[in-house]
Amino acid sequence: MQVSVVVPTRNRPLKLGAALRAIARQTYTRVELIIVDDGSEEGAAAANAALLATIAAGRIADPDWQSRYLFLESGLSGGSGPSAARNAGLRVAKGDLIAFCDDDDEWCDERHIEAAVAEFDRSKGVDLLFGNQHTLIDGRLVSELWLPLLCQRLGLSAPADGALYPLSKANCLIDHFPSMNLCVFRRTLLDLIGGFWEGVRYSEDMDLYVRAVESARGVVYRHKTVCLHHVADPVQKASASTRLSLAEKDLALTA
Repeated sequence: MQVSVVVPTRNRPLKLGAALRAIARQTYTRVELIIVDDGSEEGAAAANAALLATIAAGRIADPDWQSRYLFLESGLSGGSGPSAARNAGLRVAKGDLIAFCDDDDEWCDERHIEAAVAEFDRSKGVDLLFGNQHTLIDGRLVSELWLPLLCQRLGLSAPADGALYPLSKANCLIDHFPSMNLCVFRRTLLDLIGGFWEGVRYSEDMDLYVRAVESARGVVYRHKTVCLHHVADPVQKASASTRLSLAEKDLALTA
């Protein structure tokens, strides 16, 4: 199976570099890495393209490894937004499976894609697989479990073993939703639900997850920490989650 990894980014080449290097450490080689640059400023865009070229050069010995850089020109001051950027990546992706990673986060499990491919190949009725992530603020671990209520329902403690747990739809929705960093989708599922809703710029990942769970034939949780999630600094207002007020977030969730 080919796996397309879509990474949206905007004006954060230093953080993007860490994310790309982590993806390049994946043991699975049939990877198509797609960087979607959402209207970065000229210097950052050049740095982003150069980063991808460096990563690609490092995988030159892997004939199945591919990469692609897309630049979106929206004319909007904040770019086209995460939904539009991810959808742009989806439109050109060739993979049988689709994974996502935000530019300010890092995959920490080198077998993340390998393990997902093995499960999708073994279980033809599985359309979505996701794992756990650690939450960090300024490099300090603040949470080991991203979905504690789900883990409690399954009788699990801190993730380590990578065991697989098929989930009912009720268990998929018992807790907060998994971020896109943790999810690997069968391409046919994303085609079925039409990708991300471009009418919102916040919680678009929650919207997609709920629709994916509703339409998926099977969903599996892998009890393994696969990503380090760096919480955005609220003072810098560098992301939608920090730019929006609580009232604006509530409106986004109820629109």
